[in-house]
Amino acid sequence: MAAGLQDGAGAAELSQLGALQQTFGRSDIAIEYHSKSLAIWRATGGENHLKTATSYNDIGMAYYARGQYDKAIESLTKCLAIWQATLGEHHPATANIYNNMGVIKDAQGQFRMALEYHAKSLAIRQATLGES
Repeated sequence: MAAGLQDGAGAAELSQLGALQQTFGRSDIAIEYHSKSLAIWRATGGENHLKTATSYNDIGMAYYARGQYDKAIESLTKCLAIWQATLGEHHPATANIYNNMGVIKDAQGQFRMALEYHAKSLAIRQATLGES
């Protein structure tokens, strides 16, 4: 990777390229870009950086799009752990991860687990953002 990409701006560009590839249905290429972005965030901000967590989320959702649900959950679990440690359990970002995990469990046919994740997501959203 070029030296100029080894900073936050480079990581953000790689992440954006990954998101665009995902939009075009190219999840395999998206994972490559998101993984490069993750490597930069881990090197510059550390394992518990919020952008590191975001990269894990992006990778997880790309794996979900490919139907690789176990890899998706593995990546989202890493994201969740970081967000819980840095933002807390009751934060909208944490709710987003629970929602994403619920979507994946639903796709796997694990409906009880999907319900649990979606219920957690909803409870956090209601507690932090209100009922309306």
